[in-house]
Amino acid sequence: TWRPLPPMASPRTAAATVVLNNQLFLLGGRGPKLARLDTVEAYDPQLHSWRSCPSLISCREGAAAAIIDSAIVVAGGVAEHSFTEGSMRHKVNEVVEKFRPAAGPTKLTPLPHDANLATGCELDGLLYVAGGARGNFLQVFDGSKWRQKASLPERRVQAASVAFNGKLMLIGGRTQPSVSEDSGSESESDQ
Repeated sequence: TWRPLPPMASPRTAAATVVLNNQLFLLGGRGPKLARLDTVEAYDPQLHSWRSCPSLISCREGAAAAIIDSAIVVAGGVAEHSFTEGSMRHKVNEVVEKFRPAAGPTKLTPLPHDANLATGCELDGLLYVAGGARGNFLQVFDGSKWRQKASLPERRVQAASVAFNGKLMLIGGRTQPSVSEDSGSESESDQ
């Protein structure tokens, strides 16, 4: 059965999500008035409540995240936006952050390729970031450096991923980005 939970401190979409120490973490996302967020909230099911955590280093929406070495690693997403001629242009965030709830974030080696609207998960202690709006890259992070693996057969935008039986599984998503995602702008209909 479904049951309601207490509301978050602020509404958000496109946040990165992970579970660490039996708590659900929401990192970044997009808030009211299309603002990109750097805020982090955690839900504790035992206390049945949300709490605010230290903020990320940079705002990001549509990032990938996973647990690596008992810390949250957040990669990619969109950092900022500006409006021009009826469309929204956005800057991709290449900053990778290690986030520890008690200590906050620290910067890690940046992504070699754009990972806006990519998916990510942990497999064998490594962070896999797959696809995104501008590429069919499979990027792997070992905690200190990135490697590029064989490209995906086709681009995957807003897909889901999971480690299952020792393999990385990509699920759903779009194989072709909208024109606005590919060009780095968002039209009103994409919002």
